[in-house]
Parts: sequence; C-alpha cells; structure tokens
Amino acid sequence: MGVGTNALPTTILQRSSRDINKIYEIMKKRSLGKTKLNIFGSCVTRDIMEYDYRKVFCINEYIARQSIISSLSVPVEFDENDIKLDSTFQTKQLESDLKKNALARLENSDAEYLIIDLIEERFDILEYKGGYLTRSDAFTEGQI
Repeated sequence: MGVGTNALPTTILQRSSRDINKIYEIMKKRSLGKTKLNIFGSCVTRDIMEYDYRKVFCINEYIARQSIISSLSVPVEFDENDIKLDSTFQTKQLESDLKKNALARLENSDAEYLIIDLIEERFDILEYKGGYLTRSDAFTEGQI
C-alpha cells in the first residue's frame, strides 16, 4: 500500500468488495438457491434488492406503508369496496393495515431472514373505529 492520500480509501474499497463477494459465495453454497427475505418496511429497503446482481436473494413477504404500532392493534372493520385506490399494491398494503395481518403473514412465511426498516414509523397513527391505523398516503388517498 502506498503512502499517498488515495491509498487507504482504495484499499478499503477493494477489501469491501472482496468481503461482499465472500458473503455472496457463502450464502449461495448455504442455500443452494435464493435466500428468502421478508421486509417489514419501505420501498427503500425493497429497492436495494435490485442491486443483487447475482440474484442470491428474493423477497418473500413485503409489508409496507404501515407502522409497527398499527400492526399490533386490533383489526379495523371495513368494506373492501370503500377503498378508492387505483394501485393494487397500495390497496393490498392498506387492507393489510386494516386487517392487522402483517404478523400472520410473517409467521406463515418460509423466509430465512426478516429485515425491519423503520422509515414507515414516520407516519402519524390514527385512532380509527376502535383500533389504530397508519396515516399513510394510501390511507389518505383511499378515502375510507
């Protein structure tokens, strides 16, 4: 390693790259296929998986747009026809927040790992029909 100012960062980058490659190889041998992940969090964490160029990981359950506080609350009664969202994805996430089925989905999953991303905790929590709901964009736009 040289004495120049760029020597240390280059060494760290090269070392990091080798370490990441080793991790990928270990994961590949261990799972003999894709390693299944569950994500309880935001699209930020989900989108990182697009950089998995070796396709070692796959997302099994993705629970978004709901607070952990809300997911531990009692289910809220609702009529599915009352949700006015164009996006199937947003509808599914809002229904999950209303039904409080996030933990059951995770429990029934065969994923090896759970990634918890706390970014959704930024949303307000609403008391709604005897339970709690995440005041996400889906809730606001859903016009329930």
